[in-house]
Amino acid sequence: MDPINHLHRRLATINCKATIIPVSRAAEIRDEIFRRNVTGDIHPDLYRLWLTPLFEAAEKKLNGAKSLIVTAAPQYPLSVEFRVQDKTFTTRVPPTYTHGTDYLIHYLITDVLTGYGLTARKAVLPLKLTAVRSGLAAYGRNNVTYVFGMGSFFRLAAFYSDLEPPEDAPWEEAQAMETCDRCLSCVQACPTGAIDDKRFLIRAEKCLTFFNEREQGFPDWIDPSWHNCLVGCLRCQLVCPMNKRHEKSIQFSVAFTEPETERILSNRMSDLPVPMQTKLDQLGLTDYLPVLARNLETLMVKAG
Repeated sequence: MDPINHLHRRLATINCKATIIPVSRAAEIRDEIFRRNVTGDIHPDLYRLWLTPLFEAAEKKLNGAKSLIVTAAPQYPLSVEFRVQDKTFTTRVPPTYTHGTDYLIHYLITDVLTGYGLTARKAVLPLKLTAVRSGLAAYGRNNVTYVFGMGSFFRLAAFYSDLEPPEDAPWEEAQAMETCDRCLSCVQACPTGAIDDKRFLIRAEKCLTFFNEREQGFPDWIDPSWHNCLVGCLRCQLVCPMNKRHEKSIQFSVAFTEPETERILSNRMSDLPVPMQTKLDQLGLTDYLPVLARNLETLMVKAG
């Protein structure tokens, strides 16, 4: 069996889909995003805070690579429980945060390629655009990506490899799904107006995620009742018809004890006990410790 077919069959055992494209496409992704920044389609704060560091890290990992392996594995929202005064408060974390799936996929890819004398290493790229251009995913009107059979509930990853890419590797235009032309569900569900039905790119600088992932205080115009996740936002995805069969699916649940909850609310997030640190690692929230107290308190006040 050739390595590409072997790789696809192995990843299919965990319902993971993949495309393999020439590594030169990474430069095209960088150039496309740079053009969008120049034309003003991307807010300068987003480009400076998220994309510039991403491309700087990507340049350091390209040596010797011939291909990009882009993967999508099913991954649903996570349920998070907090105990407060003998009561349980439950919220969610979107599926994009927890990255345990990445390690499993990297292991499976490496296990296959090693048998052919090949290697793979994690790539740092704008994953949504890469997945869409590679033909693995499609954009929704909300700029969230969708994979057939998974909706928008999956985890994207990419890996540099010395595997030769197929000669007929796909390279698609970045555009929204045709079904979005007949639907405004996400536009109507977005309370901040980040999704504009007259524009392809959302105004990410107005998205709730942009605000609740950062330490700066929430602007006065954001209604506390709009928040719906510990970090991030699921409003546009939960109303999407493409997610109807998955809207109640949960990947796994994590429960914080009352002392752990109190520690989060009081923002005492250094030198955490191992069990508490493990839970935060499972949720993929270790990079967001400074905002958890504010976000959790906002959600609890909303719930009354």
